[in-house]
Amino acid sequence: MSTTLFALCLNPLFNALEKKLTGVKIGRRGTKTTVISYADDVTIVVSKPEDIPIVHDTLRTYERATGAKSTSKNRRPLLWAYGKHP
Repeated sequence: MSTTLFALCLNPLFNALEKKLTGVKIGRRGTKTTVISYADDVTIVVSKPEDIPIVHDTLRTYERATGAKSTSKNRRPLLWAYGKHP
């Protein structure tokens, strides 16, 4: 039950990020992807540096609204998969 509640609580955050971010296109159909999640692990996908402040602002808004805290401060925040580091 707690897994379902966790997923339901994160859904508004995922929806907000989906609306605000460019994301990346994956697969032949070019499905837009902005958030990948499994259990309690969440990966936010950005395709341009301008999206990074949007992620931070959205996370801060979500944290203030829900009382949730991000653990990303203890982890590597960015991984540049391709292209040059800006």
